[in-house]
Amino acid sequence: MYLLINDEYGQEIAAVQYDEEKEKLKDVFDAARVKYPHNAFCVSSSSATMPEPAAPELTDDEKKARALAELDSHYTSDKQELSTQYLDAAMAGDTDTMTAIKDELAALNAKYDEDYEELNK
Repeated sequence: MYLLINDEYGQEIAAVQYDEEKEKLKDVFDAARVKYPHNAFCVSSSSATMPEPAAPELTDDEKKARALAELDSHYTSDKQELSTQYLDAAMAGDTDTMTAIKDELAALNAKYDEDYEELNK
């Protein structure tokens, strides 16, 4: 959490980051009041004057799950696009395009299976 220090116009001029589990707000507030005796304060979960803390490093399992989700998302999107194109070709009676789309779908399925196996090694 952050204890934000505001100027007379309510604009954030500084912030003090503190850990709610390790520090009491009263102690943080008292220390800030000494340093900024004529300013207003508020508590917030974010600050405009302080950078966000770095995101924690993902574990190997989390990285794998994220990669699999991304693979599935791309596959589903590509398959939906091919299905739409196939339907358009079928409605137009264009059998050559339908055959070409079937071949693309087979290649897409093979590529998905290959990528999936690679991620699950």
